[in-house]
Amino acid sequence: MRIGACVVRAPNWVGDAVMSLGGLRELRRVFGETRLAVAARPWVAAIYEETGLVDEVVVFERHSWRDALSHARSLRGRHYDAAVLFQNAFEAAAVARIARIPRIAGYATERRGALLTDRIAMPGDSRTAHQSRYYAAIAAGVEAAWQGASTVDLARIDCSLEARPETVELGRRVMDREGVDRADPLVCINPGATNSRAKQWLPERFAQAAESIAEPLDARIVIIGSSAESETARAVAAAMKSSGRAIDCSGRTTLRELIGLLAISRALVSNDTGPAHLAAALSTPTVTIFGPTEIFSTAPLGKRAVVVSHPVDCAPCMLRDCPIDHRCMTGVTDDAVVTAARGAIGTDGGKPA
Repeated sequence: MRIGACVVRAPNWVGDAVMSLGGLRELRRVFGETRLAVAARPWVAAIYEETGLVDEVVVFERHSWRDALSHARSLRGRHYDAAVLFQNAFEAAAVARIARIPRIAGYATERRGALLTDRIAMPGDSRTAHQSRYYAAIAAGVEAAWQGASTVDLARIDCSLEARPETVELGRRVMDREGVDRADPLVCINPGATNSRAKQWLPERFAQAAESIAEPLDARIVIIGSSAESETARAVAAAMKSSGRAIDCSGRTTLRELIGLLAISRALVSNDTGPAHLAAALSTPTVTIFGPTEIFSTAPLGKRAVVVSHPVDCAPCMLRDCPIDHRCMTGVTDDAVVTAARGAIGTDGGKPA
């Protein structure tokens, strides 16, 4: 069967979207001149638009099954010959089936196997390997099923991202709005974690580390995060001795603006959340603080990305709230984070602003 157009159902979260870029890059190679699209939720769509790997990004909302049916009708009107499901939910396969897409490939998760025309075998190391391999293995399975063999190298997965010039300009304009000179270096910090209080490092340590990292660079400190994380951002700003150097942008940037902002920053210090994956993919020096979550599975990938953690017997627990004393995070010192950041930034002072 000739594949004239293929749609890829994207994961729903920023970190997963970034980790899927290696698999998407392989699909681009596999399909060559085929019209390649990504169907994505609004809060991750800009990542795929930024890549230049796809011909279109189909953005859809999902509040009820009516929205899912509407999405299926939209896909049907675009006449795709194939669908590749990076997203694991039953609904992703059901939508592709309702859209009458002839070939549907993905893992047979959530009892959706009967809806797939091509069931991709789950990697044997899926519970012990990095999540990026999980998505790249889908691309390998598709290539093997549709072309007879696969040349995907699961040991060399490229999840990098390069911000477009217009996106970089959006990041600069965010700082223009804050009255920051374009020549001023920036150090970003991401102290929140919307879906997990257990993943949050202490606000006062974020403040101490940020000031220590920014001081030798003569940099401004930019606090990023969603609107739901604004209270945490304010707590960090209040804990800073030089609060006048801090700019609270939490809840005040679009995803594209955030990509541009991270692209021009000297460094990012973050909890284990989506922005850490974005910064690492952009080759911005990135320090990610891990506590209750699995480093081997979701550590941000990048040449200048490092992880700081404090090993304890009860981690990784994957809990959203710590039932005891939060020792995995309280054990991480600001000195450890500052040392890691300076190592990631290196002698060149990080990326030019």
